[in-house]
Amino acid sequence: MTDTWISLLISGSILLVGFLASLSFDRFRIPDFLVLIALGIGLGHIPVSPFGSTMVNSLQPVLPAFTTLTLAFILFEGGLTFRLGVAIKEQGVLLAHIVIAMALTMVVVWFLGEQVLGLDNLTALVLGAAFAGPSATIAVSFATRLEIRQRASGAIVLEGVLTNVIAVVLVVYLLNYGTSLSAGTMLPYIVRTAMAASGAFAIGTVWHFASQRLASHRFVAIATVAWAIVVYAMFEGFVGKNGAVAAFSFGVAVGFTWESERHDDRVKNHGGMLKTFQSEISFALRTFFFVYLGLLITFDNVTPDVVLAAVLISVGILVARVPSSLWLAHAYVLTKGETRAVIGNVARGMTDVILVLLALESGVLPPVDTSAIIPTLTLVVIFSAAVSASILIAASRVGFEPDHSSKS
Repeated sequence: MTDTWISLLISGSILLVGFLASLSFDRFRIPDFLVLIALGIGLGHIPVSPFGSTMVNSLQPVLPAFTTLTLAFILFEGGLTFRLGVAIKEQGVLLAHIVIAMALTMVVVWFLGEQVLGLDNLTALVLGAAFAGPSATIAVSFATRLEIRQRASGAIVLEGVLTNVIAVVLVVYLLNYGTSLSAGTMLPYIVRTAMAASGAFAIGTVWHFASQRLASHRFVAIATVAWAIVVYAMFEGFVGKNGAVAAFSFGVAVGFTWESERHDDRVKNHGGMLKTFQSEISFALRTFFFVYLGLLITFDNVTPDVVLAAVLISVGILVARVPSSLWLAHAYVLTKGETRAVIGNVARGMTDVILVLLALESGVLPPVDTSAIIPTLTLVVIFSAAVSASILIAASRVGFEPDHSSKS
């Protein structure tokens, strides 16, 4: 049994490494998840307790709770940052782009999962759903750093946030109903999802008016986070495992209502405190899971087929979004640089990791597929980030300034 002080030492050290990794990104543009995954691989191959396999086994009992909690925080944070940011007539084009890009991506990943990795049909579909959309966190990060117009950055961020929610809905459906697409399974699931979204939005709106009166209180931010967890748990347990959608909808309600109260400094400060507090928690959970992902990697499982599949999936994700991205760029009158930035929104990240781990923990997928999924997931996260970075560098060289003939 591991001594408590050793566990605390390891946990604290991992968080500090996560902090250093974030600094490396700010200064050298080295993605922090690369450092964290490398740390996990290193810790997982130290043949001395409490490291190595002992470390993985000790984390197994708490992993389900951590997975669901992290999913709730990711979706709640996405809800807080959710802004339409585009005109009503352009929303249809953006939604069509999202649906087309996600559908083509799912087909590509499903096909490669079955044909190259030899995965079970359901496993390949779940993998396709998990990889269907870009990482919201990475999308928000690079969209705010590039000197692109609000129209383009808003589309990039909105795509990242919405695709994360849709991916969760798809994965949860597949884990509960498999490949069945009958009205008898889809309609009740859609109804329960809508109930969760509307109910959580109502709770979020009510909480806004309550928290507005308590905006000067010290602990309103933590109470809001507690409400997000309660909302997740309620709708996860009582409304057909729709906790993630509920957490997102609750965050949307809270985020929009705070945004509408710009004249009230207390409410503005409260909203800023919550987002800061939320981001700190997300940082800790994100650090844990990327290190854990590294712990699961064994070099025996990184076969030529896995590497080939990861490369093809990363390229396929890019190719699948080109047609609808070009259509979106035409409708939005984007510059060449902005168009490349939209196309380059291919990086996969934390949501993909959580959804795949959630699927593996469910016990629904064949255990034999685990050995191929974990290294494939890790390599796709790394390769897709490299593809995204290279395209964004090319976009920066082209520039984001509109031509004289372009509309702003």
